[in-house]
Formats: sequence, C-alpha cells, structure tokens
Amino acid sequence: MFQTHARVPSVLAALSAAVTALLLMLASAPPASAHTELVDVTPAAGKKVLASTPLTVSLTFTEAIDPALANLVVLDSDEKVIATDPVQVQGPVVGTVTKNAPEPGDYVIRYRVVSSDGHPVDGESRFTVAAPKPKPEAAPEPTDAEPTEQAATPEAEATGEASASDVATASSESHDDASSTPLVVTGLLVLAGIVLLAGLLRRRAARPGADGS
Repeated sequence: MFQTHARVPSVLAALSAAVTALLLMLASAPPASAHTELVDVTPAAGKKVLASTPLTVSLTFTEAIDPALANLVVLDSDEKVIATDPVQVQGPVVGTVTKNAPEPGDYVIRYRVVSSDGHPVDGESRFTVAAPKPKPEAAPEPTDAEPTEQAATPEAEATGEASASDVATASSESHDDASSTPLVVTGLLVLAGIVLLAGLLRRRAARPGADGS
C-alpha cells in the first residue's frame, strides 16, 4: 500500500515534464512562412487617371521579387500590349513606364512574378485613362487700333460725303457757266450788230444834209 502511494507522485512528475518539453518545442519552432502577396498597385485598381505624359506602372509585394522572373505587361481594351520600357525590380517593387501617353480607354496590368523564396504570384489590375477636359477658348483681347478705326470710320464717311457733295456742286456750277457762255456771246454779237446798224443809219441820214449845203 505504501508503494502505490509512492508511485503516484512520480507519474505526475513525468507527465508534467513531458508537457513542459512539448510546450518548449512548440515555442521554439520557426513560424510557417507566409505567401508573397500584392499590397499596392499604381494606378490603383478601378481608378480613373489623366495621362498627358507617359504613365508609370508599379506593383509592390510583401517580399522581394526575383528580377529574372518578373513579368509585367500593360494591355488596352483590345488586349493589345502597350509599348513600355524594360521592367525594373527594386526589392519588392516591380515597375515600368509606357513609351507614350496612353489614349483614353480601359487598361489592364497583367503580371507574374516569383518571390525570392520561390513562391510564384500572378494576377491583374484594371484602371481607366479618362479623356482630358477641353480647355476654354480665350477671348480675343481688343487692340488699340480697333477703337481708332471704328471712330475714324464715321469721320471718313462724312468726309467722303462732303467731298462728293462739293464735287457735285462744282460740277453743277461749271455746267451752269458752260451753259450761259453761248448766251452771253450771242447777246454781245446782237448788241454789236445793233451798234453797227445804228452807225450806218446815222451816216446815211447825215449825207443828204451835207450834199444840200
């Protein structure tokens, strides 16, 4: 009976030691490595952007990416690849720049990369390039010459009308003078004829008286 009681504490001690060893093993075990994930994308997924210059596209992951296994393309709505610069990798960031400013429309960023621990990641992100707002047309600025020309126009018209009136008056006067000239000449001729005729008559009237004396 005394031997049975003595064995119980020893069994409990053994169990306690085993549990403690198990807990120590669990605490010292390395954590399972997480998969590489995409944490940021530019342009943001579903966002509308204005692109008047070449567009920068970049992806950021939770782990460094193997540069030799990084693939990134930009496609338009017709699934045509947009020309870009060579893909650049800096740690967890993968990026490129389009050769030209993209036309308005829908685009998709398609990627496939492999992290430094060998885990592959692929996917896509969509965005839209919006049409730029039309610039308001600037109103033409008035020049100093315009008011002068507008002010001078009535004066020029008045001067032209006065000149035309003067010319018409002068022409009328000249026509009147030209019309009266023959009348004057005719009157002078008639007057001269009358004087000559009166002279002749006087001479004839004087001759008989002279002969009788």
